[in-house]
Amino acid sequence: MKKYIFAIVYIGMVYTAYASVQPPYAIGDSIRGKVWVVDGDSIRLTHADYTKSEIRIFAIDAPEYNTDAGRQAKYFLIDTVKSGNRTATCHIIHIDPYKRFASMCILHTNSGDIDIGLHMLKNGHATYFETYKSKSVPTHLRETYKAYRKYK
Repeated sequence: MKKYIFAIVYIGMVYTAYASVQPPYAIGDSIRGKVWVVDGDSIRLTHADYTKSEIRIFAIDAPEYNTDAGRQAKYFLIDTVKSGNRTATCHIIHIDPYKRFASMCILHTNSGDIDIGLHMLKNGHATYFETYKSKSVPTHLRETYKAYRKYK
């Protein structure tokens, strides 16, 4: 009986470790998946093969979730994601110290595509935050993001 329980626990630990590892993507790759909102500036993509990617939305910073503004930002993003088919394509710009992919993400909705970062900035739920320098981000897009520097 003890061997049986040990085997189940061991298999569960191996599965958990495997499922939590970031898929092997690199800077410059585009990835697509179903969107799950973590907070106002982070999402999780679940891919067709059920692997998951942790995404930090590039160039924005939303308030921390333990504040009223942070909860508003998260629920605004959840409502935005629900307006479409919950899929997004993310272009990886940087891999941060937490092994999240800092990415520019486009949410696919029935009424058109939405740049998640710019949408959060325009609606006052995030501020411009440029930590990752990347030549892959066009200057005009950087300038558009910079125009929305502060929370409402």
